[in-house]
Parts: sequence; structure tokens; C-alpha cells
Amino acid sequence: MMQAPHMHALNQCISDLETRAKNYETDVDVLDDELRDLFNQELKRALEKLLVAVPEQDESTIRDCAHTLLGIGGVAGAPEISVLGEELSQSAKTHQWTRCTALVHALAEWENSRTLSASGSMKIPTQSPRLQGRILVVDDEEANRVYLKKILEECGAEVFTAENGERALELVPELRPDLALVDVVMPGIQGYEVCEQIIHSPEMGQTSVIMVTAKSAPADVEMAFTKGAFDYIRKPFHSRELLARVRNALTLKNQTDALTLWKSKMSRELETAGKVQSKLFDSTPDFGAQYDCKICYRPSQHIGGDMFDMLHLADGRCLTYLADVAGHGVGSALISTLIKGLAQEIVSGTKIPELHEIGNELHHRFRKCVEDPELYATMLLILWEPGGSAMSCLSCGHPPPLAFSGDHQYLPEHIPATGGMPIGLMPPELGKPFLEEDVIHFEMPPSGTLYLFTDGITEAKTPQGEECGEEHLLRSIRLSMDGSPEMTLDLLQEQGFKLNADDCTLMLIRFLSEPKLLAYGEIPMRNEEVHSLSTKIFDLLRAQDWTEEDAGMVQLLLIEHGANIVNHGNPPPNSTLFYRLHLEGHHCCLVLKDRGISWDPSHWQSEDPATRDLFAESGRGLDLISEISATREYFRRDHQNCFLYRIDKNLRERLNL
Repeated sequence: MMQAPHMHALNQCISDLETRAKNYETDVDVLDDELRDLFNQELKRALEKLLVAVPEQDESTIRDCAHTLLGIGGVAGAPEISVLGEELSQSAKTHQWTRCTALVHALAEWENSRTLSASGSMKIPTQSPRLQGRILVVDDEEANRVYLKKILEECGAEVFTAENGERALELVPELRPDLALVDVVMPGIQGYEVCEQIIHSPEMGQTSVIMVTAKSAPADVEMAFTKGAFDYIRKPFHSRELLARVRNALTLKNQTDALTLWKSKMSRELETAGKVQSKLFDSTPDFGAQYDCKICYRPSQHIGGDMFDMLHLADGRCLTYLADVAGHGVGSALISTLIKGLAQEIVSGTKIPELHEIGNELHHRFRKCVEDPELYATMLLILWEPGGSAMSCLSCGHPPPLAFSGDHQYLPEHIPATGGMPIGLMPPELGKPFLEEDVIHFEMPPSGTLYLFTDGITEAKTPQGEECGEEHLLRSIRLSMDGSPEMTLDLLQEQGFKLNADDCTLMLIRFLSEPKLLAYGEIPMRNEEVHSLSTKIFDLLRAQDWTEEDAGMVQLLLIEHGANIVNHGNPPPNSTLFYRLHLEGHHCCLVLKDRGISWDPSHWQSEDPATRDLFAESGRGLDLISEISATREYFRRDHQNCFLYRIDKNLRERLNL
């Protein structure tokens, strides 16, 4: 500790010196040999500069030196020097040069008469907290850096130092400290800017910041928090306060890191669960002989509570369903998986129950597995026969589907909004929830389309609170009738509707019939059969007023595609090639499915055809196929390759032939 120096000159210059000095006293005996030497060096350097700067009335240099004195006095056990630094800075700021001269002379007299003795080692108060973490101390005064490093290391922290803001911004990404103690007033980049850059940088944002300064005005404290600081410490340092604030910052940082790690782990697990669920609820398009089914499923999280399926029954009919479990997330996802399994069990036999009986059996089995009455699911089941127009529909508390004619006209009264209660909602003691009268029977118009949806879509809202409802959904459907459900939901998002508040599913079923449906069937997987089919396709298109050249291009595409499959696709023995040809406006759609090996559609996007192996997997004729087809879609579903080619009727004009 400091032995009593001669205070006469300082007391003459600063009448309330002793009172003000108490504000800069520390509660730790820190003056070891290293700090004493640093104090002597800094004091001598500052005094030499002041003896030159004061006669020259160099305000900037005087205030820089005053800042040094203010910072090192309390740390070195000489709080009166901090008071002198404060007084000198204010005098230079107001251009009181005579007073500046008197203060400097008093400092010189004090420097000549003071005696500082080192204690040999730092004495930390008993019961000081143990610190675990990496800390960066940023201060332009070396004495302050050494002081903080010593006291923090004594309590167990790993401490690094930076002499200015520029160096701190270099070290933070490299060291990734848990906490940075940043001085406010420094040459170059000021502490507030350092704080702001650390907090808002993706590379540095993991570091918390405590601002350190002698300033304590409310505006200064507010500025620190505005820039993102975790806390604010005023010089001189009081060890208990300093260590308590540092401990709190490190504790919160460790808790935040643990929470972030847990969230990351949960996110990975949910992502994995979502991938598994996506296999159970396959949204890959399904192109049948007389229908198309396309689905867009967007869970609000990695996994969701919407479920859907198209089950091909033993009697040749199809059971299509869409359901929405109450809530969303993990619980809803498990319930949806349960219902999918139950539905498959119920219709797996050769004798298919009536539609209302399917609903009742689902409800009964669900209630046996799940007793909580708050867990339930709305559901829409549609039973239909491919190639037919008769439909049976059971709504279990679910919105009815939207029906459109073959020329894309909405049919608002085609399907009544009737039905029963959600699956699992009705108490078992009340009996069966669904009656035969609850089933709706209707006829689909030729080449008509059904849209099934969950209420996550219609209940979606804009930031202004406007609800989507059926009106906006219908408008987006009309704008994307020739596209996909994905396009419909994209249009809604473009209008500002937030579709991530709940799980959203939109299912499209397009029923194909004459005169748009020209042909479908299967042929043996042989080149001569492919050539025969290509001739049949040519004749069908010619009968639809396609020119010989355009119909010939479609024929050529089929031959090239078939050669790929037969010669390079490794189809199983005795397998077949499925085909379907139908008209859509001014182009035809050719669907081809096979059970060969999976294709890599990226071959179509090859920038350098010269580098392509034409005899590799799926390689032959792709340039020609790409030229002929306006668009190409490829899917892998149920161990089959599925290709959809769209070819313009005026192909010769597009190709400039």
C-alpha cells in the first residue's frame, strides 16, 4: 500500500481532494512489483508530456494524459492522482491554462515526494467467486490491463488482453472469448463501437460484453446497453462488484451456450424425425393411369401433425385422405403416424368396409391407444374408383374439398359442407360418431380437379391480421391451375400470408378422362415394343391435328427414352413400361414409368455435352430429349422412375425448324 506522501501541493490545488479520492479507492491490495513499475513508468511519461503540452496549450495531449492519470491512480493505490486527472481534463476542456499549469506543478511535486511500496502479491478478498471462462480485457492503459488480468486469473479465468479496439476486433474471432471487458474511451475505435461490432457480428456474437469506464452518467449507461452490452462497470474497480458482474456474465453465457447446444441437438433430432416422417407421408407426385395426385406439405417445424395418403385397395378403388391433428410439433407428429398405421390396418383386407365404418373403426382404435380427449384429428376421406366419376366423401370435422371442372371453373355448391366430428373427439360411451348419412356422394365432371387442404392455409394471416380464408386460396388456385400445389402456396406467401404458424398441406387430385386422355397402359420392356408404342402415339397425335413433324418429334422422344431404359436402365426381368398420353391446352403430356435403376436428372443440366458419357446411366439421347420437350419432370416413387414430358404442339416453330 502507499505510504503517506506529501499532499500539500495537491490539497492546495484541489480543496476537496480527500473526499473525491474516496471515489477512486479500490478494495484490493493490488500493488505488486509489476504494477508499481508500470505506475511509475506511466506517471513519468504523462508528466513529461504535460510539461511540454501545457505551455503550448495543447488541449488534446493534455486531456489524453489526464485520461491516463485518471485510469491508473486508483489501480496503483493513489486515488488522489485519479482526482487530479479528472480535474486536469476539465480544466483543459474549458481552456483554463493557468489552472492546468498549477495542477501539473502539483503533480510534479507529488511525484518527487511519493513513496510506493509493493505488497509482493495480490491479495484477493476471501470467498471470492471462482470464474470459469475465457475473458478478453480491452483497455489502452497497460496498468488497467495488468490489474484486471491479475485479479481475474487469480479467480480462475483464462485472460487475454488487447491494447485498443482494433486489436480486440482481431482477437475476438480468433480466441472466441466468453466475455470481453471493454474500456469506453480509447484511441482509435471507441469502446461503444467495439461493443456494437462484437454483438452484431455473426463471427463474434457469441461473446458477451461488459463496458468499463469512469463515466457513470445515465446517458453513458444507456448508450452501453443500446450498443448491446450485457453490463456496465465503473472505474475504479471494487473487486466484489467486478467479480460478481463478471461471474454473472459468464454464468449466463454458459447457460446460453448449453441452451444453444441443446437446441442444436433437438433441431438435429427433429430434422432426422422429419426425414423419417417424410418417408411415411410421401409428397412425391403420383401419376396413375387416369389421375394425377400432387401434394405440397409444409410443416411449421421439422415435423408436423398433418397427414395424407392415397391407398390402393384390394378391390381396385382408391382411398385418399387428408388429416390435421390438433396442435403441431412432436406430439402431433406421433399422433399422425399412429392414425396412418391404423388406416392402413383397417383397409388392408380383401373386404373393404363402407366409408362411415372406416371412420368409426379409426375413431374406436384411436381412442383405445390415446385416452386424452384433447388429442384428436380432423380428417377428410374420399373413396373413388380410377376411371369412374362417382365419389364418396366423409368429413370428420374437416373442411370439404374444393371442386373444379375440366375447364378450371370453380364449383362452389358441388360438395356440401356436412359430416361428423373429428376422429377421437367423441367420448366412447356415446357410441359411434359417424352414420351412413354422413357420407356425401357426388359426381366429378370430366377431367375435373379436387383440392384438399388443412386449415393451416385458410387460417394463415398477413402481418396486418388479414386471414387467408377460402377466398384468397381460390384466387391462388386459379392462378396456378396448370402448375402445382407448391406454386399455389408460393402465391399465398407472395401476398404476405404467413404459412409457418401452423402445418400446411394442399393436395391436388386431377381426374383424367376422354377426350383429353388419349392413351394409357403398359408394354413389355423391349425395344420393338417401344417402337410399336411410338407409332401408336404418332397416330393418336395426328388424329388430334398435330402436324406430321410435331407428332414425329414426340415419337422420336419416346424411342430415345425407351432405348435408355431398355439398354441402360437395368430393368428387372419381365418388367413393363407404363405410359400415359393426355392433352393439356396446346401441348401433350407423356408420362413414362419403369422399375429400372434411379436416374440422375442433373445430366439434363450438363453445360458441356462433350464431357457427357452418352452410354453411361441415363445418358443416351438426353440432348435430343431436352430439345424436344418443353419441360421435364422426374420423380422416384414406389421403387419406380417416373418421367413427365410436356411437348408443344407447335414444336417446329419453337425449334425454328
